[in-house]
Amino acid sequence: MAWPTPLPIDSPCEENYYVTWYMGLGYYCTPCLDGSTNEPGDNPSNGFITACKCKENYHVWGDDESGYYCMECYEGSSNEAGDEISDGVNTACICGEDYYAFGTYFCLPCTAGSTNEANDDPLAGDTSCECIEDYYVYVDESGHYCNTCNPGSTNAAGDVVEAGATDCDITYCGENQEVQSNLCVACPAGTTNAAGDDPSGSDTTCAATLCATN
Repeated sequence: MAWPTPLPIDSPCEENYYVTWYMGLGYYCTPCLDGSTNEPGDNPSNGFITACKCKENYHVWGDDESGYYCMECYEGSSNEAGDEISDGVNTACICGEDYYAFGTYFCLPCTAGSTNEANDDPLAGDTSCECIEDYYVYVDESGHYCNTCNPGSTNAAGDVVEAGATDCDITYCGENQEVQSNLCVACPAGTTNAAGDDPSGSDTTCAATLCATN
């Protein structure tokens, strides 16, 4: 990163300038780096260094060796203005709704069939999205993602995508019900059926109830 060359000045700094000590020559007004801002009025004659602050949707990033600057938030994240560059501490942009934290400053979108509340902090560690209702976690060589339950099966929302494979649950039909198009429906009049038909399978049929002979 190319740092801007400060300019000597005998009056208070203009907007988006800050006071720095330059190469042992004295205090100067220096333009803020990209992504940062400062109100006018910092005065080199006061004899101390000031600093710019990050703009909205920028955050502090860097290290003690190369210095700190304001880095733009990546897609899916945001940050309020005002992070202090002079603190020398990395800050983070916060993930929005249906994004999850990955790495030190990334927010990635949830895949289809999953969701996540806003406010994940990438600096706090990786997070994960969760499957919505009637979806389950499917795992293959390409990764983890949420897949819809087969007809006739259900699953409560909340399976954690990165936690491993899950399954949907089959709610078997009750007594005197049959399977029609993966749904449990009441037997027609004059027919009966034992409980236990599987609605995730093929259609079933209730049996006619025969009258007893005299």
